[in-house]
Amino acid sequence: MQYLIHKEFLNILQERYTICFVGDFSVEKCQHQLIDVIFALKMKNILNIALVLAGKIEDSAYMTFLEQHANLMGLNRDVIFIKEDYKSYINILYHRADLYLSLNENNCYIDEWILKAIASYVPILFYDNGQIQHTLFTGSLFYKTPTQVALQIEKVMQDSHLRSTLLKEQRKFALNIPQILSTVVFDNFDFSIQGPCDSTYSLSIVNQELGQALDTEKKKVVFFATEGPGDYEPNKYFLENYNPFVLSHLSDTPLQANTVIRNLYPPRVSSMGGMIKILGPYGWEESSFPLEYVEQFNMRLNGIACMSSYVADVLKNNGVTVPLCVTGIGVDHILRYVSEPLSFVLPEEGLKLLHISSCFPRKGVDLLLQAINYIPYPLTLIIKTFPNPHNTIKKDLIELGWVEHTYYHTKDNKKIILIEDDLSMGQIKFLYENSDMLIAPSRGEGFGLPMAEAMLLELPVVTTGYGGQMDFCSYETSWLVNYTFVQAKTHMNLPNSLWAEPILNDLINQIIKVIHEPILEKQKKVKRAKKVIQKYFTWECVAQKIIDFEKTLTMCLK
Repeated sequence: MQYLIHKEFLNILQERYTICFVGDFSVEKCQHQLIDVIFALKMKNILNIALVLAGKIEDSAYMTFLEQHANLMGLNRDVIFIKEDYKSYINILYHRADLYLSLNENNCYIDEWILKAIASYVPILFYDNGQIQHTLFTGSLFYKTPTQVALQIEKVMQDSHLRSTLLKEQRKFALNIPQILSTVVFDNFDFSIQGPCDSTYSLSIVNQELGQALDTEKKKVVFFATEGPGDYEPNKYFLENYNPFVLSHLSDTPLQANTVIRNLYPPRVSSMGGMIKILGPYGWEESSFPLEYVEQFNMRLNGIACMSSYVADVLKNNGVTVPLCVTGIGVDHILRYVSEPLSFVLPEEGLKLLHISSCFPRKGVDLLLQAINYIPYPLTLIIKTFPNPHNTIKKDLIELGWVEHTYYHTKDNKKIILIEDDLSMGQIKFLYENSDMLIAPSRGEGFGLPMAEAMLLELPVVTTGYGGQMDFCSYETSWLVNYTFVQAKTHMNLPNSLWAEPILNDLINQIIKVIHEPILEKQKKVKRAKKVIQKYFTWECVAQKIIDFEKTLTMCLK
């Protein structure tokens, strides 16, 4: 058993499947049987779980017995007792709990802690001894043996439909009993958007735009700022100046909503709340996927909105069993911005090739640097990136013999402009509008936002013929580079993971093709590309797909 400071407590609830019970420590509450259930789950090889028991000590001898019992069962790291000032932990406990389990022998009414679980959208399994005033719901248990209860918990963990059915019936139960309804408050939101929402970070932009699009579709939306490592204080100064809509719909606490959409990295799916839990629009780039993510997704989500068909295939092939929906992401937000010049002047002479990415190894910048050596024309390669531990572009340029000047590098009759500073969306738009093509020789993409943005702004796109971008990149809309599959070499270090290695000679050929393509033929292709983006990749389209997906998940409830 553990006695934890607040931070340690939060970490355990975030990392483990958390079962909780709140009530006085007394024999009638049967906390010892809850400990037995945890042991039964461990015997079924369900290991990443925690039991949190909170309450006032009514029987000190029983409290001592519980502590000894947990220790004898080998559960000293899995059973958490909260005795002192337990009420100060209640809100965070209910926000983070995955299941409320009560085996109370003397259940004859629904107590305040059951009611709080109902209001907090925590699934409940509840021993019904026949004395309770109202039959509860699918979560009623008519047996108490540890193995039987453990089996039912396992079903809840594995079946997303069952989890949502429990929540739906709990809410219906509360709404039908006036004396209970008066004590339960449900927050009146259709969607809660959880994730970064206060910066120009790509995931933050996706969350902001999706929330606004859902609001346009007459849905009640609330935002909550959280990231993979945990909740954080949002940058309200940024929102005041750049997105007052999000600021006006921002909550400092995770208010409950019918449907929670979470989009963050790493993809933490604990402590979401809501009757329907959706991750996304989610992106992934490699062919393999971490097993720990698969287990968490299957155990805690109702569905995943995927950025592309490629992402959906990867998740399915790696064992994700919850429903998947390809929603794409919107691109049209860039049209709202007025083009803004950079702080320096772009060279007038020669071709201007554009590359926008993190410069992670999978982005293929190393191949692009090789390819431009074989383009027999004066050119400027503009690389918009940002500093990060996996970005070695500065070192690579020096090692390849590029000479650094004030704001560009030179070699032979070619220049490279490396931009690592933040740019406004207007300046990004300026780059698209003042380049001759976008080149993205990626080894793996979940979607490929710069490619879609370039297409919307009628810029020719050269990219690898594999990955998430293939939902909108084809031979009819872009210049595709042939590839071969090779072992992925990324910081994820996933076994048997592949990526698509662009063939250097074909990358060179496709760049030259764009240069030599007759203007009318080139315009036909970029016009076709623009129509595809306008038809399928607007935020209105994405919001409608999310709404339809949520309706499908709700209709599937048992």
